[in-house]
Amino acid sequence: MKRSQDEDEEVGEKGVSYFVWLSRCIKTLLVIIFIVYGALLLLARTDGFKSLVEERLGDALQFPVQIDRIRADIGLNLTLEGIEEDARTHSLSHLQAERIRIHWTWAGGKIIKTPRVRKIVVENFQINFSETHGIWTPYLPASITKQIDKWLKVGISSSSTS
Repeated sequence: MKRSQDEDEEVGEKGVSYFVWLSRCIKTLLVIIFIVYGALLLLARTDGFKSLVEERLGDALQFPVQIDRIRADIGLNLTLEGIEEDARTHSLSHLQAERIRIHWTWAGGKIIKTPRVRKIVVENFQINFSETHGIWTPYLPASITKQIDKWLKVGISSSSTS
């Protein structure tokens, strides 16, 4: 079925056809999504984001940490490099990790009731224990201390949780 020239002029007089309008909206939406995506990739490399992650990770571990570098991959999964206990609080850094990768999923959250973090990979993790005045340092949360004590059988959980 061919359109006549009169029908084409009618569409032009009334305005843009529905399909042209829809395609423009989709293109505009895609451009906005790519701009936001690029901004998120760049945001992961800023010092402000790094200090936010340091603060959140420090709260979770119950002691302050320092991170050398943070970056995000294509899936917006985070890679933290050069993680260690904050040297400003202790003369010796007791905890160190070369790299931590945090993989997450878009599907998790409050609606689906699953965690957003899918996997955490820690590479070259090191804990330096020392005993000072009968107290083992670093002080770790009780659940971590009990597990380490099971593996090493050195009595860390009894001295550090008192």
